[in-house]
Amino acid sequence: MSTVPCPLSILRQDRFHTSTHHSVKSGLDLLVRDTLVPWRGRVLHFSMALNLKEYVDMDIARNDLIFRKGLEPLKDQLQHVPKKDVQLLYNSFDKEQLALIPDMPQLLAKQPDFHLRIPGIRSIVSGHLTQGERSLGYTEVVNPTPDTFRSASLLLATLTRFFAIMLQIRNNRRTLQANSRTDQLTGLGNRYAFHDTIASLPSGQDLVFVFGDINGLKRVNDTQGHEAGDRLIRSAAQVLDEMKGLGKVFRMGGDEFLLIRKIDAPEEAEELIHSLKDRYKARGISVALGAVTCRTPIPDVDQILTQVDRKMYKDKGVMYGRRSTDR
Repeated sequence: MSTVPCPLSILRQDRFHTSTHHSVKSGLDLLVRDTLVPWRGRVLHFSMALNLKEYVDMDIARNDLIFRKGLEPLKDQLQHVPKKDVQLLYNSFDKEQLALIPDMPQLLAKQPDFHLRIPGIRSIVSGHLTQGERSLGYTEVVNPTPDTFRSASLLLATLTRFFAIMLQIRNNRRTLQANSRTDQLTGLGNRYAFHDTIASLPSGQDLVFVFGDINGLKRVNDTQGHEAGDRLIRSAAQVLDEMKGLGKVFRMGGDEFLLIRKIDAPEEAEELIHSLKDRYKARGISVALGAVTCRTPIPDVDQILTQVDRKMYKDKGVMYGRRSTDR
């Protein structure tokens, strides 16, 4: 466990000094209690540390300090509160990121613009929810009893830290999930994202699958370098992305892309192909395209991919001036 600052200079024999500490080595949040005890003619420093998660779980189970029954949910009222309305609260956080306001009516008489959107507030204990230097919001204990006003701050500080950790874990998971389904070069979905999308499609939708393959990418890589080839891939992807509407675009391979878009009539597929060809021509990019329409649910997506791949290769054969062949 990492070193805990020693409070020896302020310890007394008749009471405990209580503090919280985060152990970098173990990753635990600890409740640390220190005091002085007489032993064999000497006064010794006695310290004990408790795992705060276990402490808080036990406290929540038996204590009605913060979690009370019968409270009305205030989620709707507390969503998207402008920071300017509660700036005074942010200004009140001390170095421990806590704010204790024992007399809210008195404060509101001096600061009428301060508005927490919670009715009947007499007093609050608030914790500043942060990640590094970033402010995420705040937590509150509303109207604690006078004898628990101070003790509420310790528990709230612990819960606020837990909330920050939980939010960080959630954000990390979202980032990892997004990265695992995103092509890093183009920002499009990858094959994992494609299969997730297929699995989530509602029934009864008419769709067009447009498959595109860049012509001449190897030549660009060989003559101009792979950075130029990457620029070509991004440019080709951007055209498809601009035409997706409410659909989605995926990078299926090195120079292969797939657009899935909802349509109202089969002829929209040909119109989309013509529009894409015009856009690619305007940007000086050669891309072979093929399109297949279908209705969900799709019993065999591999069959759809095979069909659209064949149509793309027919277009590639025409563009290269040779007889097209099926794969």
